[in-house]
Amino acid sequence: MTELHEAEPVDRLVRSYLDRMTEQTDATVLVSRVRASRNAQPRLRQKRSFRWVMWGAMSAAAVVLAFVGGRQFGAQPLFAAAVVQDARTVHAGKMDRCYLVQFVPDPASWDGRNKLNGPSRSVLWTRGDRFWAECEIADLTLSIGRTEDGALWATPSRAKGIRFSNERSQLPPDIAVLCDINSMSIPKLLDDVLADFEIRGEEVTTPGGEPRIIVWAGLKPGHTHSLISHAMLEIDAKSNVIVRQVLWTVQDGRPKGTVTFTLLRSAPPDDAQYRLESHLDDNAQIEVHRMGGQES
Repeated sequence: MTELHEAEPVDRLVRSYLDRMTEQTDATVLVSRVRASRNAQPRLRQKRSFRWVMWGAMSAAAVVLAFVGGRQFGAQPLFAAAVVQDARTVHAGKMDRCYLVQFVPDPASWDGRNKLNGPSRSVLWTRGDRFWAECEIADLTLSIGRTEDGALWATPSRAKGIRFSNERSQLPPDIAVLCDINSMSIPKLLDDVLADFEIRGEEVTTPGGEPRIIVWAGLKPGHTHSLISHAMLEIDAKSNVIVRQVLWTVQDGRPKGTVTFTLLRSAPPDDAQYRLESHLDDNAQIEVHRMGGQES
């Protein structure tokens, strides 16, 4: 059986990831739009800390390079499992976290024609299974979210909102793509990693001197996952918070692309920001979409 930590498959995946990172455009455009669209909300004005975005986007590749250059995993599955379990406990707590989410499609799965399957960026707030994100994909900009009870919503502007009360499989394709990317909750992901993936880990130090633990995960022989084939987690060694994760995604068993989550900031819990109404004007129209039609 091929060991997970052998260099060739790991390096091939990481080299491919780095190549795609270099093709991504400047994230400051999305950040400026988020700032402008949320300027009227006191809670969201705190996003001035998004000056970290450019550091996050550029340092992602640097961390991966350091990981490849100094990787000496050895047989450390118990160490890695303990680290992942600690991270899972931390991320199940009552703290909102904000991530820059970048999706880069695999060249074999995207020919450039359907732009809704192409590169996308989101600024994501999440806690547990709930989330909301300001998304940009092709020429589409909108906010999407999922509330505590699992209901999905979307809004293209502060004047109109859509609440989806139908099955997940009935979502419009563009909304479904964005939900797939942004709804990979960290507690659920870590449960899957512990159950279905072989994991290895090591302690590293970033160029800035911060202690990190890098965990590499690959599917166990005979196991499958509906969305992920491999994952790389960068965990802060002091707080057990995941500061960056790279997911190699699949669709129908074929490579789909990489999704990179870069932590921007953490904040005390704010339930209101996950509700559709918090992203609409007082006189906004809300539509409820059901299977076979819609209800205003």
